[in-house]
Amino acid sequence: MRGMNAQVASVIAAAAIVLASAACTPTGSGASGQGDELVKSKCTVCHTIDRINQANKDRPGWDQTIARMRTKGAVLSDAEAAQIADYLSQSGGSK
Repeated sequence: MRGMNAQVASVIAAAAIVLASAACTPTGSGASGQGDELVKSKCTVCHTIDRINQANKDRPGWDQTIARMRTKGAVLSDAEAAQIADYLSQSGGSK
Protein backbone atom coordinates (compact mmCIF):
# COMPACT_ATOMS: atom_id res chain seq x y z
CA MET A 1 0.00 0.00 0.00
CA ARG A 2 2.71 2.40 -0.97
CA GLY A 3 1.79 6.02 -1.25
CA MET A 4 -1.34 5.71 0.87
CA ASN A 5 -1.51 7.39 4.19
CA ALA A 6 -2.18 5.26 7.24
CA GLN A 7 -5.79 6.44 7.66
CA VAL A 8 -6.80 5.50 4.09
CA ALA A 9 -5.06 2.13 4.41
CA SER A 10 -6.91 1.50 7.68
CA VAL A 11 -10.30 2.30 6.14
CA ILE A 12 -9.60 0.02 3.17
CA ALA A 13 -8.52 -2.81 5.47
CA ALA A 14 -11.65 -2.42 7.59
CA ALA A 15 -13.89 -2.38 4.51
CA ALA A 16 -12.21 -5.55 3.20
CA ILE A 17 -12.90 -7.32 6.49
CA VAL A 18 -16.57 -6.28 6.46
CA LEU A 19 -17.03 -7.34 2.83
CA ALA A 20 -15.31 -10.69 3.39
CA SER A 21 -17.51 -11.34 6.42
CA ALA A 22 -20.69 -10.46 4.53
CA ALA A 23 -19.72 -12.73 1.64
CA CYS A 24 -19.39 -15.68 4.02
CA THR A 25 -22.63 -15.06 5.89
CA PRO A 26 -25.84 -16.00 4.06
CA THR A 27 -29.06 -14.08 4.69
CA GLY A 28 -30.16 -16.88 6.97
CA SER A 29 -27.69 -19.08 8.73
CA GLY A 30 -27.12 -22.76 8.15
CA ALA A 31 -29.62 -25.16 6.64
CA SER A 32 -32.59 -23.26 8.03
CA GLY A 33 -31.42 -20.08 6.29
CA GLN A 34 -31.02 -21.98 3.06
CA GLY A 35 -34.45 -23.52 3.50
CA ASP A 36 -35.96 -20.10 4.11
CA GLU A 37 -34.32 -18.71 0.98
CA LEU A 38 -35.49 -21.69 -1.08
CA VAL A 39 -39.07 -21.30 0.14
CA LYS A 40 -38.96 -17.60 -0.75
CA SER A 41 -37.43 -18.16 -4.17
CA LYS A 42 -39.23 -21.35 -5.22
CA CYS A 43 -42.54 -21.63 -3.38
CA THR A 44 -43.67 -18.02 -3.46
CA VAL A 45 -43.73 -18.11 -7.24
CA CYS A 46 -47.26 -19.53 -6.84
CA HIS A 47 -48.08 -19.24 -3.11
CA THR A 48 -48.01 -16.49 -0.52
CA ILE A 49 -45.88 -16.85 2.58
CA ASP A 50 -49.11 -16.69 4.61
CA ARG A 51 -50.52 -19.72 2.81
CA ILE A 52 -47.30 -21.65 3.40
CA ASN A 53 -47.28 -20.63 7.08
CA GLN A 54 -50.86 -21.83 7.55
CA ALA A 55 -50.04 -25.36 6.43
CA ASN A 56 -49.50 -27.59 9.45
CA LYS A 57 -47.64 -30.64 8.10
CA ASP A 58 -45.04 -33.08 9.27
CA ARG A 59 -42.12 -34.16 7.08
CA PRO A 60 -44.07 -36.85 5.17
CA GLY A 61 -46.84 -34.32 4.58
CA TRP A 62 -44.39 -31.79 3.14
CA ASP A 63 -42.77 -34.51 1.03
CA GLN A 64 -46.17 -35.29 -0.50
CA THR A 65 -47.00 -31.64 -1.07
CA ILE A 66 -43.64 -30.91 -2.66
CA ALA A 67 -43.92 -33.98 -4.90
CA ARG A 68 -47.36 -32.77 -6.02
CA MET A 69 -46.04 -29.24 -6.67
CA ARG A 70 -43.24 -30.68 -8.80
CA THR A 71 -45.82 -32.44 -10.98
CA LYS A 72 -47.55 -29.07 -11.39
CA GLY A 73 -44.37 -27.37 -12.59
CA ALA A 74 -42.31 -26.46 -9.53
CA VAL A 75 -38.70 -26.62 -10.64
CA LEU A 76 -36.74 -28.17 -7.78
CA SER A 77 -33.79 -30.50 -7.61
CA ASP A 78 -34.11 -33.46 -5.25
CA ALA A 79 -31.70 -31.71 -2.86
CA GLU A 80 -33.77 -28.50 -2.91
CA ALA A 81 -36.98 -30.43 -2.32
CA ALA A 82 -35.40 -32.18 0.67
CA GLN A 83 -34.11 -28.89 2.10
CA ILE A 84 -37.51 -27.26 1.77
CA ALA A 85 -39.28 -30.24 3.35
CA ASP A 86 -36.77 -30.28 6.23
CA TYR A 87 -37.12 -26.56 6.79
CA LEU A 88 -40.91 -26.44 6.64
CA SER A 89 -41.40 -29.50 8.83
CA GLN A 90 -39.03 -28.08 11.47
CA SER A 91 -40.22 -24.48 11.37
CA GLY A 92 -43.91 -25.08 10.85
CA GLY A 93 -43.79 -22.87 7.77
CA SER A 94 -41.72 -20.06 6.41
CA LYS A 95 -40.54 -17.22 8.58
